[in-house]
Formats: sequence, C-alpha cells, structure tokens
Amino acid sequence: MSENRIIGVIAPEGSGKTYSVAQWVRFHQGDNIAIFDLIAEQGSAAFATEIVSGNPKQFAELIREPGPWRIVYRPLFIPQDEGEPIPGLEWFCDLCYLRGYCTMIIDEAHQVCTPYRTPASLRNVAQIGRHRNVRLIYITQSFAAVSKVLTRNTSEFWFFRIGEQGDLERIRDRCGSDTAD
Repeated sequence: MSENRIIGVIAPEGSGKTYSVAQWVRFHQGDNIAIFDLIAEQGSAAFATEIVSGNPKQFAELIREPGPWRIVYRPLFIPQDEGEPIPGLEWFCDLCYLRGYCTMIIDEAHQVCTPYRTPASLRNVAQIGRHRNVRLIYITQSFAAVSKVLTRNTSEFWFFRIGEQGDLERIRDRCGSDTAD
C-alpha cells in the first residue's frame, strides 16, 4: 500500500454501500483487511478469511499473521445508550494502527463516531494512520452524522442517492457545489 487513503462511503439504507465495499474487498484479495462489523450482515464478511465474535485476543493473534488476511470483528453487543462506547472499537483501531500495513473498514460509522464524539483511537487512525500505512474505509448512512475528523481527512468519497438537506449542506461545504448537486 503506497499511500494512505481514507474512503468515505455515504448513502441511505438499502442503497448498496455495504455491497460496494464488499466488492472492493473482493478485488483486494492481496491486502490485509480488518473489518469492524456491528450489524453482522453478510456484506464484507462474504470474503473474510476469519470472523471473530467478541474475542479481542483471537483478533490480535490473527492480525499478527503476515497475510494476506481479511478478518471481520463483531462485538458481542451494542450499547443501547447513545454516547456509550462500542465495546472493542478502541482496541480494534489501536491494534490495526500498531500493526500497520492494513486496511480498516468501519461499517455503520455513524454508530461509533458522531459529530460530538470521536473515539481517540479512531481519530488517531484518521489523522496519522498514513505514517503506519493504515487505510481507512468508513461506511455511514449520513454525511452529517459522522465526525468532521473523518470527513475532513477523507481523500475519496463514494456517494449514493443522497437527498437529506443536512447531508447536502455538509457535502457542499466539504466537497463543493458541483458534488452536492
């Protein structure tokens, strides 16, 4: 991986964003890819070499392997209170950053990184992950629902059927009127 890139995949529910990222994973078989998957859908897991459910030690052991690998990590539960940290996200990001030379995919990013709360480890990857050759792909239903730390550092956006006014305004501010139109 010669360059760090952050790719934001933004679209409403049912528009094909997870499928598009799954196809990206499929065509990057030679890469080391770690996927944080809250919803446990097939998506990117269809091309996984391993699926780990709630076992950080197993995940840590697997990403030490030389690769190529595609490991899906699924937390055992999702907190019901908004603002409560998602179990495993911090160490998932930290382990990927420390390992380096991998792609991190965060599905349902709006669940883990809001405009008001960005986990420190995810902020670290977004801002300086390039120094460790860590690529980040985040998937979200709304541009306005994720932290500006992510959108400000994103080098490539994939937009699908955006119609929400708040999203279009943020896209216009970040990417220009031509993109928003």
